[in-house]
Amino acid sequence: MAAVTALLFAVLAALLADHAWGPYGFERAADDWSAAHRPAAARTAAVVVTSLGSAVVPYLLALAAGALAVRALPAPRPPRRAALLLLAPLLWLIVGQLVRLGLMQAFARPRPPRVDWATGASGFSFPSGHSFTAAVCAGLLGRV
Repeated sequence: MAAVTALLFAVLAALLADHAWGPYGFERAADDWSAAHRPAAARTAAVVVTSLGSAVVPYLLALAAGALAVRALPAPRPPRRAALLLLAPLLWLIVGQLVRLGLMQAFARPRPPRVDWATGASGFSFPSGHSFTAAVCAGLLGRV
């Protein structure tokens, strides 16, 4: 599954690079439509979903995944192995964040116009920070 995901990501990156990292027409149309049809409840829902892939939430989920892995160890739990299992998902997430930041800098895809944003953002737009982080966390939790 990881190989398929990596392949799809590479294909998407190649398509975006071929388009000079600018938005495709359908992206611009979707962005314009969503900015014009954004009820308060939809904006709130989008902000909540976005927050699940940013700030402290993913790191807490990674620690929770580690705690579940430790809990699955049969007793007696060797302290060194338990500590490794507890921290491994967190370290994996940190490595994933470093990879994402490197890719963002390498690709340097600009964000849509700020006026269209539902919430704040920083850096480049690809790969998406909260989406990438949420995907890494989902993979971690799925492995537990």
